[in-house]
Amino acid sequence: MTRKILILTLTISALALLLTGCCCPGLPLDQLIPQDGGIPKFGLGKAPKLVISEPPDNAISDVAEIIVSGKTDPKASLTLNGKNIDVTSDGAFNTTFKLYPGENILIFAATKGGSAPAIKRTTVTFESSGSSIDGGG
Repeated sequence: MTRKILILTLTISALALLLTGCCCPGLPLDQLIPQDGGIPKFGLGKAPKLVISEPPDNAISDVAEIIVSGKTDPKASLTLNGKNIDVTSDGAFNTTFKLYPGENILIFAATKGGSAPAIKRTTVTFESSGSSIDGGG
């Protein structure tokens, strides 16, 4: 009985997060909630791998547009702050990202089929004076 209550509580919590957009920013709800009205199946499969090569976390940049690159599962869908990013047949991705003055938070989300999303967060600070992109920590 306790296990059933726990599963029900976790399911309701997950749905609340999904409906408020707090769990998976940038992921359309129609990809997360089954069209038949059943229980969402995400989280049942293993999340795709997601490696961010550039920029390093806590980087400082003196340029307003940076290169963003990395690798994920070749069949994964990838978003950066809610915008789709193309993934090559070997899973690589490479794009540019416009920075705003101060701290910029980049949130990457990779999904594949009914799996849980792989989410990575990277922070880049744009300072109009200083050296070029540099790992800050």
